[in-house]
Amino acid sequence: MRKRRVLVSLMLSSFICLGGGCSSVQQRWEESQKGDLPPDSFESVNDVTAKAREYADQGRVDLALNVLRASREKFPDNPQITELVASYQQSLQELLLTLEQQLLLIETRALTESIPLLEKLTQGHPNRQMTQERLLQSKSRLASHEPELIKCAVEMEQRNIWITRRCAAMAYRVSGSIEARELLAAAEQRIAAVEQAAKKKTSQREARQRAARVEQLLTEAELERQQGALESARVKINEALRQDPKNPKVRQEQTKLQQYLDNQVEVLMKLGDSLYRNQLTEAAISVWEIALELDPDQQQLRERLLRAKTIQKNLENIRSAAQPDMR
Repeated sequence: MRKRRVLVSLMLSSFICLGGGCSSVQQRWEESQKGDLPPDSFESVNDVTAKAREYADQGRVDLALNVLRASREKFPDNPQITELVASYQQSLQELLLTLEQQLLLIETRALTESIPLLEKLTQGHPNRQMTQERLLQSKSRLASHEPELIKCAVEMEQRNIWITRRCAAMAYRVSGSIEARELLAAAEQRIAAVEQAAKKKTSQREARQRAARVEQLLTEAELERQQGALESARVKINEALRQDPKNPKVRQEQTKLQQYLDNQVEVLMKLGDSLYRNQLTEAAISVWEIALELDPDQQQLRERLLRAKTIQKNLENIRSAAQPDMR
């Protein structure tokens, strides 16, 4: 355990200074023992807490604590500083504990993977006694990890349920004990509940976003309908329908827009008919084409357009044929 704590301290020292551009372990250690600024350089409590939070945001909790502690002489018994010190001390302890548990898991996994190799090595090694001793030592060390793994599973239950699951699973792998199995089952159950809650929360957030998007599309569609951009309004309505096919408001707006489109198409068809009867074929074609854009499924309108275009083309051919004679 003591060896592991030393490793944790070294890891923490390296971790804290990742964002600080430190050039050596010694420099990191020296910097962790002092703040960048003397306490007298802070004119107010807000300056102190701002600097401490800056360090904490960089992951350098030890420097944040040093700044706060050094400022106590100038700002004794200040509740803001006291509160931050307590908070950062807890964060540092949480980090140390998490690193210790992760090291325990790494060491245990290494032992579980090395023992089968040592067993094979013992079978064919010329110095059988030495390899057997190594094997026995590894098995003994592995067995000694089981209580620590159980403790890890219990300690981390309220802090990090995923580490709890890993510790419980490793303890069960090492010993197969009922306690380890029960801890593992409880962790799996809690994780399933957490994941289900997260999934539900995500689903609710997506539903809210979808509802907001649908409302935006309906608003834009109504505005475009009022401006006469009916095709664009229909695209917006269709997109809203794709976002939420069961939304009754979208269905209602779709029906309302379709009725409006049908009325517009009917007006345009009648106008085109009037122009066509007055032998304004080109104008009639233009009006009918606009109507067809609004209602592409109008087969009757397609037939009128085809007939009018055919007549117009024949007339143009007749005119072209008559032009040389006129010269």
